[in-house]
Amino acid sequence: MLPARWHGHNTASPVRRAQAKNDAAQLRSETEKRRQREERLNLAKAHREERRRLEEEWKRKLEALDEYCRAKIRALAEARSPLRATISATRVAVSSLLRVGTQVHEVARYDLQRAQQIDRQRGSRFKPSSRLLKLKEDKRRLVQTRQFSEAVRDAA
Repeated sequence: MLPARWHGHNTASPVRRAQAKNDAAQLRSETEKRRQREERLNLAKAHREERRRLEEEWKRKLEALDEYCRAKIRALAEARSPLRATISATRVAVSSLLRVGTQVHEVARYDLQRAQQIDRQRGSRFKPSSRLLKLKEDKRRLVQTRQFSEAVRDAA
């Protein structure tokens, strides 16, 4: 007689099969949890790096702005301009705005809104329609005809 496995029968007991199934599910679960933990760590590392880059970029922008303001103040001091105090106060105000993270976004949003307003204004300039142009042309011709008629009458 042939062994049971050759006949296509599973010789493992139902308890062993359930245990093996449970072990496989637990292994998959642990593997997935490990993968998710690694992914969270990688995301946290990427977030820290991006934040560091952003802070460095704004630090460079702040330094450039401070240098620009210092140069303007020096130029105004050389010219003995009464605007020197105003520009100094403006520099302090702008620096404080840029140093506060939420206000940086406000400044950028204001600039974007201003640019959009300018674009809308440029796009909404008056453009006469073809019908209006035709009416203006007809009026001009009528005026010329009347002037011509008056000139003929005066000549006669």
